Amino acid sequence: MITSIADCRGDKSSTSCEVDAVHSPTEVFRCINSENWEGALDAVRCNPAEARIWISRRKSDGLVWQYLPLHLICLQNRPPLKLLHALLQLYPQAASLPTPHDGNLPIHYVCESGCEDANVFAALLASCPQSLDCKNKKDKTPLLMCHAKSRAVLMNVLRQRNPLPFKDQLQSKRKKNKQSRKQVERRNDIDTSWNETPPSVPKFIDDDEASGRNTAKTPRASNYTSKTPRASNYGRSSKIQIKDREHSPLSSNTASSGRDGGIDAATSITNFARSALTYLYPSYHGESSSEQEDEPVQKQAGTLIEVNYSQQRIIDELTKRLDHLTSSKAVNTDDSKLCERILAKAETDNVAFRTQIQHLQDEKEEMRRVTELKEKAANQLFDQIRTILSEKGSQMKIDVFADVSSSHSASSGCSGSCDVQIVEALQTVLSHMDKRNNNLHSRIALLEADLSKSEVAMKMAQSKNQLLQGEKNSITDRLRDLELKSTILEEDKVMAQTSLSELKDRVSTLTVINQSLQEQVDSFSNRQVNQELDRLNAELTQMKEVKAETDQRQAAEIEKRTKSLLEKNQSLKETILLNNSKYSKKVQELGEKNSLLEKANIELKQSFARKLSAEAQPDVAVQLKGDKKSLLYEV
Repeated sequence: MITSIADCRGDKSSTSCEVDAVHSPTEVFRCINSENWEGALDAVRCNPAEARIWISRRKSDGLVWQYLPLHLICLQNRPPLKLLHALLQLYPQAASLPTPHDGNLPIHYVCESGCEDANVFAALLASCPQSLDCKNKKDKTPLLMCHAKSRAVLMNVLRQRNPLPFKDQLQSKRKKNKQSRKQVERRNDIDTSWNETPPSVPKFIDDDEASGRNTAKTPRASNYTSKTPRASNYGRSSKIQIKDREHSPLSSNTASSGRDGGIDAATSITNFARSALTYLYPSYHGESSSEQEDEPVQKQAGTLIEVNYSQQRIIDELTKRLDHLTSSKAVNTDDSKLCERILAKAETDNVAFRTQIQHLQDEKEEMRRVTELKEKAANQLFDQIRTILSEKGSQMKIDVFADVSSSHSASSGCSGSCDVQIVEALQTVLSHMDKRNNNLHSRIALLEADLSKSEVAMKMAQSKNQLLQGEKNSITDRLRDLELKSTILEEDKVMAQTSLSELKDRVSTLTVINQSLQEQVDSFSNRQVNQELDRLNAELTQMKEVKAETDQRQAAEIEKRTKSLLEKNQSLKETILLNNSKYSKKVQELGEKNSLLEKANIELKQSFARKLSAEAQPDVAVQLKGDKKSLLYEV
């Protein structure tokens, strides 16, 4: 309901005071409209009630727009901070009040205008913290309407208000990723399962003992992992490489232990390849990696091998002692029998261990077959990955496998270098996809920024057009008043002309009467009649003179009034014509500008709609040429 400014100032408890922007604007609105921030601040301090007065513009069909002073300054690209603090201090509820015509809060306008002042966002969020979740009449939150420049500032303000609770977890994940990258970089091209610098094996046997034990019956001391078997060392023997197969009873078992590193590398590469395929093609789900069923068998084989080593070492020591005792001929019968019993027990244990090791070797052969089948499946998977990567590279116009021939990729046994090249190809494809994705996001951000700028400019033009429309209405009202005044003056002129004609008629009647009296005087011959006639003539002349003077005065006044009225009418007509010409020119220019803005806005919306349609239809986008084709396909 539109009221006067005096009523709104008097009623401080009212929150629905509304004034018209053209007929009764407030002083704050006038200063904000002319960008006189100091004057607006002084006006708010002098009249605090104007901070809660709505300024509106209405037409015959209804409301056009309605703002509070806080909404008006938030429409600016750089809102004045002092004025904003003053308005929030006087009327803090304004930060949570939406505009009736579009439902936007002040923070909607600040985000849309591209404001880069963090203090403005902090002040609005302090007054209304839940404003970021509010939607306007188009179901858009401030974050959805946010300009590219304002988004970073708003995120910084939100981080300062609510810091992330899982920052330590993110840092630990980053450290783990860095460590895994370092381990990947330290790998060789020959065999990806071994590091450039092999881990140092702890030395549990001295050189003197090794020189005495390195005989034809015992394996080399460098193959031992520890003196005694431990629970923590079980499973290590599968990685021990025994060099002298002639002296070792377990040469057939330990010769194939070096393949475990290659298998581990193959499984890690297949896992990485499957994860890359799920990233490239979300519809693709590879086979789940089977658990390693051979771990308990390998642990048992390791324990048996270590026990066999320890038993063999004890047997060798006992044989050395026995030889020494027999050579010195100081052998006791009881000791010899004890030694023989120990040797027999050791031989039986050795035979039992050999049978168990034979069973384990058979199981390992079976496991070898399974691993070969797994390697074949992995090679097939690698071939599929290579074909997919080559297709992807051809689509992206990238030579992914520049150094690898097609025959090498089709071969059944893929070496470690082939695996490394597949991983490098995956990394190159992913890096190119990330780059193009970043380029696409940057282009979309630029388009959004241009669209928001054009919308802001269009809103400003609409507001100016509405103000000019109000001025036009006021000018038409003045023109009507002038036309009414001109009609009144014309009526006065007509009345003066009629009175003048009446006076002329009276003068003519008097002349007729005078002539008749003159004729009567001529008929009389006596002196009295002549005297009376002279007297009457004198009176008549006096009356004529007085009447003529009065008539002349009235005629002169009427002529002056008519001349002044004609001059005023002419000047009013000229001013009306000038105002009409100026206003028509302004309206024409504004119409042209508005049409240009609407065309630009339509073109931007069409281009943005094309982008969105291209995102929804990647199969249609593949038919395009050049970078645009690849860009839309990536989206």
